[in-house]
Amino acid sequence: MNGIRWEVLPGVCLSLWVEGIERFRYVYSTGRKKPYIHPLRTSNGVSMTAFEPSDHVWHRGIWFSWKFLNGKNFWEERPDDSEEGLTELESAEPIQIDGERASVVTHLRYRPRDGDPWLLERRTVSVDLDDPDGGFWIDWESRFVAVVPVVVDRQPITEETPWGGYAGLGWRAARTLRRFRALSAEGRTDEETEHCPAAWVDLSGLADGGWNRSAGVMIMDHPENPRHPACWKVIRRDDFGYINPSPVMFEPLELKPEETLRLRYRLWVHDGQGTLETCSRQWERYRGGAAEGARGD
Repeated sequence: MNGIRWEVLPGVCLSLWVEGIERFRYVYSTGRKKPYIHPLRTSNGVSMTAFEPSDHVWHRGIWFSWKFLNGKNFWEERPDDSEEGLTELESAEPIQIDGERASVVTHLRYRPRDGDPWLLERRTVSVDLDDPDGGFWIDWESRFVAVVPVVVDRQPITEETPWGGYAGLGWRAARTLRRFRALSAEGRTDEETEHCPAAWVDLSGLADGGWNRSAGVMIMDHPENPRHPACWKVIRRDDFGYINPSPVMFEPLELKPEETLRLRYRLWVHDGQGTLETCSRQWERYRGGAAEGARGD
């Protein structure tokens, strides 16, 4: 692909520019804030990510956050910097760039405000433009190691808290997207996708900039992830588009000291509305690559 430029601010962020437009930025050193991907734009320049929206200022594009670890809240942030749990960058490895692909490896720790780390993470985020369907891929891998016994939990889904269940990797859509349509691997659509297990979910929305212009993000749950297929948090209001494959939606996870939890996902960023045909094709590519990787281990 012509016109590609990678920009690296060592120890801080990686950006991808294509023909003068910033398509992707991964900011992994943010002080007390969690690492995030923003901005994110499709091949046609559609803006895909919300950044610190007024309703939930701790939502930043594409990011990862646990809800509760050992009963402490690691999700919400507070204006007085008095969060119960902190997600902190420990170190970053040299960024690897190879033509249309780049990878960032970082090491993070999760700790209570006044204590030592409970959980360590080695995170690899890769972006790849070599998509025959015209979009691009973001591959995400997190390897967690418990330092002490850790219970990973969520807000249970009840009649009083129907909004619960979320935790982990999520995408908060740009507010310029609207009229969202959700689609899952089983062909479920819209409200049928909420809280249901699926290998993948695509959320597409109508965008500004022309007649019937649309774009979306599809998140795929790796076949070897715990509790695959994941159960999904899906929000599709005109002012709030969000999807999240939650590994703890209906049951917490418990990790013993030195126990490892590995989570892998692929995000497909695309123009147009995701269809069952195109999304299934993307899933087969990802699943096929996952199977080949497993045979090579």
